[in-house]
Amino acid sequence: MVGLDAPKGMALIGNTLYISDIDTLRGFDLKTKKEVFSLVFEGVNFLNDITVKDSNTLFISASDVGTIYEVNVSNKSYEKLIDFTTANGLFYEDGILYAAELGSSAKTMFDGKGKLYKIDLKNNNTLSKLGSFEGVLDGVHKVGDKVYVSDWGNSKKSGIVRIYDLKTKKESVLKQELFMGSADFWIDEKSNKLYLPQMIGGKVSIIELEK
Repeated sequence: MVGLDAPKGMALIGNTLYISDIDTLRGFDLKTKKEVFSLVFEGVNFLNDITVKDSNTLFISASDVGTIYEVNVSNKSYEKLIDFTTANGLFYEDGILYAAELGSSAKTMFDGKGKLYKIDLKNNNTLSKLGSFEGVLDGVHKVGDKVYVSDWGNSKKSGIVRIYDLKTKKESVLKQELFMGSADFWIDEKSNKLYLPQMIGGKVSIIELEK
């Protein structure tokens, strides 16, 4: 796959890998490696994370305009789902979209005041804040009752992964290790391991989760 400028979020629907690339959502056939999908978002310069709803639909965040879009990949169309300040990490499951903010506004995107929310798509897109913490929040992933969210922290060596328990409402931090730029991550639920890129550290950490 070639021709990408600044790829960020990725998601797979069928045999097509979708990638957010500045102002364009691109799709590549995994077998042929050829680009088979392209959709430009007008007025956007910071498409970020992607999460899949179903075989025809995905959600994508645009951090610079504070918006989450719903995309129909079948007819190459998109519409605003909700205004969401400095929208970053997304995770969809069972009618609920979990979404993280980078910061409190587009002008102060990395001010450490980003929050974690859930958006109830079955109830008029009702927005509810999860947890009391704030940070430079990036990736989001839910496993069972736990929502994991990466936080860059307030310095190059203070990145962490936060955990919010939907059932108990308790907040915790994954291990006591600090990461250098804890970015968007992936959890392999079969092996119960979290793969975390450290963007400033230039490496990937593999962390075994507690069951």
